[in-house]
Amino acid sequence: MEDAPKILYKRRVVNKMGKRYRGVDVDFCIQLGNMYDAAEVAKTCAKLEFDADICSRETIVDAKSILGVVNLGYSVPLGVRVLGTPEQVEELKQLLSKYLVKE
Repeated sequence: MEDAPKILYKRRVVNKMGKRYRGVDVDFCIQLGNMYDAAEVAKTCAKLEFDADICSRETIVDAKSILGVVNLGYSVPLGVRVLGTPEQVEELKQLLSKYLVKE
């Protein structure tokens, strides 16, 4: 059985709001203080019917993954990208309002 060739590529995302965070289009940014904040964010996102991603540096993880969000770290702001409508972006923004980074 042959190994499939490895294809490396940079993931680009298109967003209606036009904001960019470290090369990835995002809807808003959050700042987490500790692993309990990360777990709370993941639990909040897990209750939603739509998907969201959180990115830090070159890493993009599913916002519903507790382990993924915890591993992103707490020293830098994290970009949040919602895969849905503008209304869903605002819904998640309200749910995560205590973690929002002021622009």
